Amino acid sequence: MNERFDFLTPIATPAAARQFIVNMSRAGVLFHFDDNPADVITADGRPLFAPDDVPAVRARVAELFALLADPFELAVALTSYPEFFDMDAAELSDRIDVLYQTMPADDHARNWDGHAELEALELALKIKNGEGDA
Repeated sequence: MNERFDFLTPIATPAAARQFIVNMSRAGVLFHFDDNPADVITADGRPLFAPDDVPAVRARVAELFALLADPFELAVALTSYPEFFDMDAAELSDRIDVLYQTMPADDHARNWDGHAELEALELALKIKNGEGDA
């Protein structure tokens, strides 16, 4: 079993699934969920997961997809903006307010530079507040 992370405990709720992804990121074991965990390697060329871990990792990834509309959304946000997930709700709300003040009026076209940052901030705030399926 991976010494840094528990893959044996099943994930039962959307909130637990989101926290699982956050914890994977913090433990340094977040990977692209479409990849075969048996094939994922570290920067120094070693397998990220021991062969005995792979079935449990696959089971947890299947649970993520069963519980969340898009587990990739959170994984990408954590990779792009990890600091947001360490902020408290007030800090997140303040950052969101600032971005809304600078957002162009016609931002329904997802090409505004701050759009990805705003989505990540809102997702981090949803997780902090324990709101629905993020």
